[in-house]
Amino acid sequence: MQRSQPNGDEFDGPPEFAPRRAIVTTLGTLTPKKITWLWPDRLATGKLNLLVGHPGESKSLLSVEIAARVSRGVPFIDTRDVANPAGDTVILSCEDDPADTILPRLLAAEGDPDRVHVLEGIEANVPTGNGTVETFRRGFNLAGDLKQLEEVVTNSRNPRLIIVDPLGAYLGGPDVDSHANADVRAVLAPLSDLAARLGVCVLAVHHLNKSSGQTAIHRITGSLAIVAAARMAHLVCRDPAPTQDADPRVRFMLPMKSNLTGHVDGLGYTIEAVDGVPRLLWSPDPIQMTADAALNPSTNNRGEKTQEAVTWLQEQLRDGPVYAKELNVRRQKAKISYFAYKEAKKAIEKSLGQSISRKANFDGEWVVFMPTDESDAQSDGHPPTSRIPSNSTNDSPIGAFNNLTVQFDLDCQKRQSDDLDGRLARGGIPSNSDDPEYDAEAEQQAHLAVQADNDDGPDYSSMADAEADRERTEITAYEAEAWARA
Repeated sequence: MQRSQPNGDEFDGPPEFAPRRAIVTTLGTLTPKKITWLWPDRLATGKLNLLVGHPGESKSLLSVEIAARVSRGVPFIDTRDVANPAGDTVILSCEDDPADTILPRLLAAEGDPDRVHVLEGIEANVPTGNGTVETFRRGFNLAGDLKQLEEVVTNSRNPRLIIVDPLGAYLGGPDVDSHANADVRAVLAPLSDLAARLGVCVLAVHHLNKSSGQTAIHRITGSLAIVAAARMAHLVCRDPAPTQDADPRVRFMLPMKSNLTGHVDGLGYTIEAVDGVPRLLWSPDPIQMTADAALNPSTNNRGEKTQEAVTWLQEQLRDGPVYAKELNVRRQKAKISYFAYKEAKKAIEKSLGQSISRKANFDGEWVVFMPTDESDAQSDGHPPTSRIPSNSTNDSPIGAFNNLTVQFDLDCQKRQSDDLDGRLARGGIPSNSDDPEYDAEAEQQAHLAVQADNDDGPDYSSMADAEADRERTEITAYEAEAWARA
């Protein structure tokens, strides 16, 4: 087969050896377009969108609710004044049965079943050796069957939505590694192109991994290329901090990622059963919570703990500067975590516009102080010499303190803090330190002081309390080393 070359010459050979040329688009030749939406500011038309969450959190039920609204042309709960033209939905679902699950849910949501189509698989007629033809069936996969999906979509009356539930089941089988960026992009790029070409919204349902302490987009199962390819992503979850009388049927739909619009609030809904079939009842009140906060509920009360630490630290420094080592002992006895102390100290320093910890003199120890009036807040950021703790054992002249200047590099501080957090998370506790403030004897006294308050042994009200106390004990040695860097 002969193929034309860019210069008009003919090329005769395999396609992979044909001369290549760049495809370039000059922006000046384009006409600006507006983003079109299936669900305004939440699900974009012509794009890949994600709906992610743990199993059993109603992701599939929510996707059917969306399909029902599209089938009837019913506006969405938060955009009642925006028209939602009636259209068709194609569903890829390998987990829910069309007859006993998808259809009843669609009817409960008052959807039109004639406008929702389930693509159950692919079949082919294969000639056999004896002159007959046998029909073979297999599951659909995005890697090799996009042509068949496009045929189904274009044959519907007004295609508007494609639901892939779950995405991981359709990535292409054993030949595609869902954790490999190149493999995932090779599958999702053509799918995104199909969405753009046909002008439909692709909504992929996906799961979360079991990790914790990570941002929401890093909690998505498989390669990061999955969330990177999506233009909009939403988390479906329960209330991460329910009250005692909270309704267990309540779910949140929270924005996780948006490349196409500004910030939008989350939505809430309740799952109710009608004749044994679940359906959604939307709440009119917005949910002002981020996906990151929902997936890391332990950080939600950080502000309260930090404020408690601020109050405690201000009381400790009310009568004058305190040696950092002594403050460490007091902190442990008060059961204030190092992390809460660090955040509290940052908050105080930000409000004062200066650091509140310095070395008392060249050869002395670190002190933490609280300026009480304008005369205390010296221009160089140091505590006034008259308020240095009087029990200092350092013989260096106090005048040296006045000449001491320390340049704090905020970026360096952040790197040190990040490194500290990372090593603590990995359990790496150094056995010694070059830090001038580190004192093993003082640290041992801190341990003894804590133990003295519990002569009969700790009385834990829960296993969580016991675990927290164990973690405090394990990181204490490193806290002392890192105290001056706080």
